[in-house]
Amino acid sequence: MDGSAVVASAREYASGVEVGFVDTDGVERSGPLACWWAEPFELALPVRPFASFKGQKNFTGEYWAATSRTHVGYESWVERDAAMALDFDPAVVALASQPFRLAWTDGERERRHTPDYFARLLDGTGVVVDVRPENLVDEAALDAILDGTEKITRASLEAVDLDESAEQQNLPRARQRRAREARRTA
Repeated sequence: MDGSAVVASAREYASGVEVGFVDTDGVERSGPLACWWAEPFELALPVRPFASFKGQKNFTGEYWAATSRTHVGYESWVERDAAMALDFDPAVVALASQPFRLAWTDGERERRHTPDYFARLLDGTGVVVDVRPENLVDEAALDAILDGTEKITRASLEAVDLDESAEQQNLPRARQRRAREARRTA
């Protein structure tokens, strides 16, 4: 699939998706994702605060990302590690945490999601990153990603070449096999 076909496919998936974000001036913006497609989300401010309170089980904080010369928030050590990995990746030129909120309807059900990170790559491509520890990625979620019923993630998967070594480390063997088969048939 050539680059223009990937963009067209991702835009089709995004046609019914609303996006809300906070621009660099602190102004809240929202509307159809298709209208904000070219927005530099790597410059967006987080759409929600990173909560911290006594007795909290996860560890929140900010990591100084040298790549974008800004603090990047995280809500767990797994997210912090992902931010650090993105910061050290030479293909990444900018990084933002919780850059926007997405909303869409899946049949009769309203869905909302705030991705963990948005990374801008050297070639200009934008990448949406969600971070989950392996034990929180269940079979149903993986199936939804691979069969296309998870609208946002499917669009992201089609637009990004997956790192085979990361897949090998993060998916049990049966899931690895199904993921490879799904990519071959796509």
